[in-house]
Amino acid sequence: MKNIYLVLISLVSAVSVGQVKGDLELGFGIGTSGSTVNYENNRYDAQTDNSMNFSASADYNFANRWSVKTKVIYDSKGWENGTLFFRGGEVGNAEVTLNYITVPVMLSWHFGGKRNWYLNFGTYAGFLMEAGEENFDADVKEAFRDTDFGITFGIGAKIPVSKFIKLYIEYDFQTGFNSIYKDNTVPEVYSVRNALNLGINFLVL
Repeated sequence: MKNIYLVLISLVSAVSVGQVKGDLELGFGIGTSGSTVNYENNRYDAQTDNSMNFSASADYNFANRWSVKTKVIYDSKGWENGTLFFRGGEVGNAEVTLNYITVPVMLSWHFGGKRNWYLNFGTYAGFLMEAGEENFDADVKEAFRDTDFGITFGIGAKIPVSKFIKLYIEYDFQTGFNSIYKDNTVPEVYSVRNALNLGINFLVL
C-alpha cells in the first residue's frame, strides 16, 4: 500500500508542477484479454483464460511528451485447469472467473515524430465484483480478497482521424503483488493479465 501511495503522490505532483497548457482526452475501449495466475514457488500450474475487457479512460497531457492517464476497466480475469483453494480444500482442474473493476493510474511517455506512440507505466487497484468456478457453477467470492493491487505497463499508438478524434490500439500488461486469496494458510497466488485493446479518444480541452 505504501508504494501505491508514493506513486499516486508522485503523479499528482507531476501534474501540479507541469502546469503548462495541456489537453484532456476522454476515451472508450474494448479488448481481448489473456489471464492466469502464478502460484508461490511454482508448486501448481494453471492455463490461460481468454476473455474481454471494457474501459473508459482519461488522458491529460501536461507536458510536451508526458501525460497522466487513468482508466476504469471492467476486467474479467481468472484461469483454467488450475488449482482452486476453497473452504479448506483444493479443487483440481478448476476454471475460475474473477470479475474486477480495475482502476490503473499511469504516466505516459509519448514518442515518435508526431508523438502518436506512447508507453504507459504505473499501478492499479482492482475491486472484485464476482468470482465463480465454471465447472460446478459455484460462487467462490468468499475465498478471495476484495482488492487486488499491482503494476501495469504497456505500449500503444494513436491514429488521428480528425482534429478532435483519435483511434488507438494498445497492448497492456498487469501483474499483481498481493495474493488474491484471503486465507493466509494457502500458497500465495498472484494474478497476471495481458490485453490487446482498441478504442477511440475525444479531445475535450
